[in-house]
Amino acid sequence: DNGIDYITHNEPIQQILPETSQNVAGYAAALYNNRLVLGTASGIWTAEVSNPLQLGLNHGPLQKMPKPDGQIWGLKAINGQLLIGHHEGATLLRPNFTLKQYGFTTGYWCFEPAESLQPVQQLIAGTYRGIKMVSLAEPNWDNPAQKADFESSRFVVPYENKIWIAHPYKGIYSINKNDTLLRVQKLDSTKGIKYPTKNYLFRLKNRLAAATQGGILQYNEAYDRFEPWPYLDSLIPFKEIRLMKEDPYGNIWVVYEKNLAIVDFSTDKPRTVFIPELTNNLLSGFENIAFINEENTILGGEKGFYLLNYPKYKQIHLEIKPIIRMVKVFGPSNKILYEGYSGGHNNISGE
Repeated sequence: DNGIDYITHNEPIQQILPETSQNVAGYAAALYNNRLVLGTASGIWTAEVSNPLQLGLNHGPLQKMPKPDGQIWGLKAINGQLLIGHHEGATLLRPNFTLKQYGFTTGYWCFEPAESLQPVQQLIAGTYRGIKMVSLAEPNWDNPAQKADFESSRFVVPYENKIWIAHPYKGIYSINKNDTLLRVQKLDSTKGIKYPTKNYLFRLKNRLAAATQGGILQYNEAYDRFEPWPYLDSLIPFKEIRLMKEDPYGNIWVVYEKNLAIVDFSTDKPRTVFIPELTNNLLSGFENIAFINEENTILGGEKGFYLLNYPKYKQIHLEIKPIIRMVKVFGPSNKILYEGYSGGHNNISGE
């Protein structure tokens, strides 16, 4: 009685709305113990997943967890448990989905392992106040033995023997992990950082990269400074880069000026694939991407989340085979060289 509904089925891009009535923004996503976990401005939402390879079609109804409530910033699986960073502290989600609350004194942005060995023994936590080094054997989140209170640390990248922190409006900082006092050094032009603002840090192709107003830079360990990265800068010539993230298959996903582009390295010559359907739909200022598996990537949106099946998107949008319908020659006497159907092939012969 109220018209006709149009429902897309098995499309490469799908929207996930945890709260259909409020359309809250999406800040973090993860697949943990066969459950989809979504972090929003109102808390954590979860749903059972029967087939992770077809996430959009095989997850149950989303249900809100009672805690933590309010703004969620980050999700990180470490040692078989899921760490949740939020406005009021840090929360540990166990495999049986019971919770343990940590760190009530400040908000937590992110978590990174301090070393590459497994299981992880020490954690780097980025907080509203700076950096905390937390021992997972005996966690003391509020007052760990090592911490550096200096600036809000939302972008944290461990690289070599240093912890690197970027603040888009304050600059880039480094901390030597071997320094028990965790003394903070702010980088300036002598270290290759010419612009004090709009700097972001990422780990790409096993290197430390900085997206700046002057282009993409790479860190040179030998000279302890950043320098231009011409190769990557030529592949990613975009302005206002907010996020660069490498997927498990070597492709680099770039969010810039509310657009999404993917530098695809699956062929001999890298190519850039644009996703115009997501332009102006991704969350601005808190851009986030979660690689679930090859066929499922979740991106935070201004309204919920977007699920992208990148292989299917390429198959539909890039592998376009043109079919020639007609060939004419124009001159003193017009001639039709080809007109019609040739069994599904574009074979044209002429004299």
